[in-house]
Amino acid sequence: MSDNVSKMLDLRKQMKELAGSMNDQEANQYMDDVAGFNPRMFKIINTVSTDAGMAFGNYYSTVFSDGALSQQTKELMFMSGGVATMSSKCIVHVIVACENGAGVLEVYEAATVGVILGGFSPRGAGIPYAFDYALKCIGGATAYHNELKASGDKAKAKAAGFEAMAVREAAIDGGIDR
Repeated sequence: MSDNVSKMLDLRKQMKELAGSMNDQEANQYMDDVAGFNPRMFKIINTVSTDAGMAFGNYYSTVFSDGALSQQTKELMFMSGGVATMSSKCIVHVIVACENGAGVLEVYEAATVGVILGGFSPRGAGIPYAFDYALKCIGGATAYHNELKASGDKAKAKAAGFEAMAVREAAIDGGIDR
């Protein structure tokens, strides 16, 4: 067995031990801290087995951390895919992209890529529908930056961004209210 495999197995053992000592509320908080959010499905899964939620949180934070691409770029990519597929659960990544430095023009460009993707991919949403989601992203980014500039409060900026997108911040995993 290679050293890398041994290290991974040891890390997995440590994670299982840590998960075994956590209750579901602690696991939910861990996911919020590590991944920045906790999907509704893991709030349910964590009541049965906290190690699955912790593993997802670790995986998610690894995928979205800076690497060859910045976290900001990855969040914009995710948002763009949400525009293309009309996924309210994906377009909320615009706020995380803004928290990582994305400006309104960067959001606009990523959103327009999503519009094109939605119109030209098989079984895509279609340009008019994807365009509606692009507008939500641009509105959310604009509200985020306007509030951040006005108040300097990141929590208020985040809430303003979600509000502009018609997203319930407390139930972000519930998607957009139509």
